[in-house]
Amino acid sequence: MAQISNLSESLEDYLEIILQLDQEKGEARVKDIAERKGVRMASVTGAMKRLAKEKLIDYRRREMVTLTPEGSALAHRVLQRHEFITRFLGEILGVSPEVAERDACSIEHIISLETLDRLAAFVEFLKSCPQAGGNIVDLFNNCYGQVLKQERGEENQGLACRNAHCLSNFPDSSVRFFSSRAGRVALSDMKPGDRGRVISVRAATSIRQRLIDMGLLPGVELEMLRVAPLGDPIEIKLKGYNLSLRKIEASTIAVEVI
Repeated sequence: MAQISNLSESLEDYLEIILQLDQEKGEARVKDIAERKGVRMASVTGAMKRLAKEKLIDYRRREMVTLTPEGSALAHRVLQRHEFITRFLGEILGVSPEVAERDACSIEHIISLETLDRLAAFVEFLKSCPQAGGNIVDLFNNCYGQVLKQERGEENQGLACRNAHCLSNFPDSSVRFFSSRAGRVALSDMKPGDRGRVISVRAATSIRQRLIDMGLLPGVELEMLRVAPLGDPIEIKLKGYNLSLRKIEASTIAVEVI
C-alpha cells in the first residue's frame, strides 16, 4: 500500500481533488482539476503523468482521470485526514471554518501518524471518558471566548481568564493563575542569571499569539539576562537569541525555575 508520506504535498492534493470531483460529479476531468487546484492545465497534465507512473491513477491525454484501487485507498486516507483535522480545529478548538479549512490543508501533509493517533485518542477521550467531563470542550471555548471579550474591552490586559473557578483555585498569586507549588514563578519575578522553563502563557489573545510566535512555548528554556532600572523592559535569552519584553508581558508567563 502506498504511503502518504511518499508523495509530495502537491500530488496528495491532486489525489484528494480527483476523489472529491468523482464524489461530486461522478467524474474528474483535467479542466475541472485545474480549476479546483487553481493552476494551468499544463501543470495538471504533468502531475497526472507522475501519478500514473506511481500506478495511482489511470490517465490518458484528453480523457477522464480515474483512481486505481490503490490510488482510491490513498486518496480516501488523505481526505479523511483532512476532514478530521478540520473538525478538530473547528469543533474542539473553535477555529473559524475558513481558517480551519486552510490550516487543515497544510497540516494534513506533514502530521505524523503518531501525532494523528494521539489527536484521535484525545478527541475520543474528550467525548467519552467520564473523568474528562462531558462539557470540557464547552468550558474551554467559553474560557477562550472570555479572552476575546476582555481584549475588546481592555488594553494591556495581562490575565486571560478571570472566571470564578480560576480565582478560587489560584487565590495567592499576583497574576492569579500560577500554581502555588515551589519553583514556579512569573517571568517578571525572575532575577538576572535565573534560568527557567516556560509552563504557560496566559496573556490576552493578541499578546499571547505574538509571544508564542516569538518562541515562548511550553517547555522552552530561557535565561533572565537583565532588567531595566525601572523594571521595564526585561531582556531574556531564548534558544540562542535575545528577546526584550515589557514587564506586563513577562508577568503573564509562568516559569518553572531550573
